[in-house]
Amino acid sequence: MELLTILKEESGSQEGYVNLTHGRVWYKIYGINTAGLPLIVVHGGPGFSHDYLEPLNALSDERPVIFYEQFGCGNSDKSSDTFRWNVDYFGSEYAQVCEALNFKPSHILAHSGAATFVVPSLLMSKCQGVASLVLASPLLSSKRLTEDIKSAVAMLPDDSKMILSTCGNHSESSVKTFTDEQFTEAMTVCYKEFYCRIDPWPDCFNRSLERLNQEIFNTMVGTSIFDFTGNLKDYDITDKLKGLSIPVLVTFGAYEEKFSNTGTYYSSKIPGAKLVIFNNSSHMPHLEQKSEYINCVREFLRAHD
Repeated sequence: MELLTILKEESGSQEGYVNLTHGRVWYKIYGINTAGLPLIVVHGGPGFSHDYLEPLNALSDERPVIFYEQFGCGNSDKSSDTFRWNVDYFGSEYAQVCEALNFKPSHILAHSGAATFVVPSLLMSKCQGVASLVLASPLLSSKRLTEDIKSAVAMLPDDSKMILSTCGNHSESSVKTFTDEQFTEAMTVCYKEFYCRIDPWPDCFNRSLERLNQEIFNTMVGTSIFDFTGNLKDYDITDKLKGLSIPVLVTFGAYEEKFSNTGTYYSSKIPGAKLVIFNNSSHMPHLEQKSEYINCVREFLRAHD
């Protein structure tokens, strides 16, 4: 079986599939003929498509920028094999995709939940073939994320706070009953304050929300981030971050950092890591402060080409 199926090549881009034994994983490369070291962009979710990270293709004027969508997500093949929806599988898949595309050395940018499997995969390979790593609002400790979410909920208007604060409390005496519409409205209030502060949300972000594989999300996170019951519930890799032996840039938005200084905490665990906080952003500074974010990542990558 051929490792790659190329669907389309045009204007310096290439789109196709990485053929794994159990199905196809979609990829797209921008700036395929540019000279800088490639950047592989890994989306979060879990279960999102790559769409919300599309603005990062602005970096393809200097280097190839590679997006891929994890199995079950976006344009990749779908499956009901829930046994694959875990850190070990997605880490193995990430390594196979990198090997198939054969971009070595390369830079890596892992956003949000992507860090849960990219970081252990890099540690396992001792970071071979990786020039640098950008950890963009990474999930590296589920306990810290849960604490941050509770802090965010506490800052919401009373109606939203009352609804969302009941999540995760499953005792019959304490659970209040709210309609799906009320919960969705409260969740949206929180997301617009602490997840993406652009109003209205950009089209690329809306596409990722519309294409979310809910089964993957439910298996790994739970029914929502406000009720963390999935297989990532006890995830924590902070004690192993000292093993990252490559240059690391950690980025956070000020509206997610202010709860418990999570970005500061993570970067303190990584030898020599650089931390950049974007003052007018939450979880999506590549959307909320696009030009500043692109310039920041561009300078970091140039310094480690």
